[in-house]
Amino acid sequence: MPNDHQTPVVEVHDLRTALSVPATVGLFAGVTGELGNRGMSLPHSISRSSQKRQREFAAGRYCASRALQCAGHDVDVELPIGADNLPSWPSGWTGSISHCTSITIAVAGQTSSHSSLGVDVEACMDMQVAKNIQSEIGLLSEIALFQDLSPHHALTLLFSAKEALYKALYPLVRQFFDFKAVQAIHLTESTLTLRLCMNLGEQWPNGSDLIVTYALFPDHVFTMLCL
Repeated sequence: MPNDHQTPVVEVHDLRTALSVPATVGLFAGVTGELGNRGMSLPHSISRSSQKRQREFAAGRYCASRALQCAGHDVDVELPIGADNLPSWPSGWTGSISHCTSITIAVAGQTSSHSSLGVDVEACMDMQVAKNIQSEIGLLSEIALFQDLSPHHALTLLFSAKEALYKALYPLVRQFFDFKAVQAIHLTESTLTLRLCMNLGEQWPNGSDLIVTYALFPDHVFTMLCL
């Protein structure tokens, strides 16, 4: 995996187009190492963490602030840590943050337009790693959906899509569920449909289908779910 300074920044415009991001949603992405070295103040719990964790936290919060501004929020805010260690978004706003070693991304929007958002970025899995965790990510029937994709993209996409769905649903249902509670059932060139295999409240019963958009790049996979 290349280091931060060797990793090209994916253009935000390209991401918005590839992920079919609604105009009402702000998106900002950049290189984790560069964004995480801006000297921002850190919560006490984070300041005691490793430098890697501090850098990732700072990069995520910076992207979140910029995503809010892109969506029309007129105040530069630093998001505190809220319940369940989730970012505490401004009243009337929602969003999601994700990072890998190289890239950090955040999305934000008003709750009047979107009840929740989930975004995820993953560096493409090493083939041996993918093989080792394949059974934890999905069933053979799910993995068969990705036969036209390169192997390193296939499992990374399935993993990332389920992560994006979890990030979007958990703030609403406050209920833990693992990857086996969600099953991939249909793949197109830009979307992956996931079906819930358990009840997550009245609004999200067993059998609910949710459509995740995705974008594949040579070394990374991006996914997003707007509710």
